[in-house]
This record gives sequence, structure tokens and C-alpha cells, in this order.
Amino acid sequence: MDEDGYFYILDRKKDMIIASRFNVYPSGKEDALYQQEGIEEELVIGVPGSYRGETVKAFVLVKGGFSVTEEEIIQFGRKILPTLRHQKKVEIRSGLPKSSVGKLLRRVLLEQEILKVKAYLRVGLG
Repeated sequence: MDEDGYFYILDRKKDMIIASRFNVYPSGKEDALYQQEGIEEELVIGVPGSYRGETVKAFVLVKGGFSVTEEEIIQFGRKILPTLRHQKKVEIRSGLPKSSVGKLLRRVLLEQEILKVKAYLRVGLG
């Protein structure tokens, strides 16, 4: 809500990340991180975890000719985003999942991360 009492929709409720009882909207994080030079595309999701509920994770496609590390992206996020809401994890990829019309697909990344967690639990408990 702004100072005049108007409400704005920031993101889809189903995409909202709940990290340490705070509501984190992925689009806000993505908008902020696009300010970093060298980022071509990115998606932010909440990765399931036992400590925070969900951890903010960014998946990034780096522009050709640029060299950006995962740690540099994390440090950049710490500078421009509130402490509890910046991404804690970053994964640099050669491509991000898209629909047939070119829309980035957050749910595909979430499904992949859930499968990783399940595989880890099976191996860890094995």
C-alpha cells in the first residue's frame, strides 16, 4: 500500500517465498539483480529447507563476454536488498527453462530443486 492508500500487486501469491516467516516476492529480487552488469536473464525461487522454510535462490544466465561469479551476485544482492530477503544461493546456468512463447518458467526450476532435495534425502537416509 502506498501513502495514498492504493494497493499494488507485486507478484503471484503462489510464487511468494516464505523465508524465516518473511514474505519475499521473486519479481522484486529479479528486478534488483538485473541492475548488475553482466546478467542477461534470471529467475528467483524459494528452495525448500528445514531451517528457514524456504531459501531464496537465484538462477542466472550471464551475458556473453561477461564473467560474473556466484559469489559476486550474492555480494551484489547484499548491497541492494534487505538482509533477510536477498538471495542466499545462486546457480549460474547456460540456459533457463522457457515456454514455447519465450516466458521464463519458474515452476520448472522449482520442480528440479524439489527433485534434488528428495534425491539428497534418499541418499542421506539410505
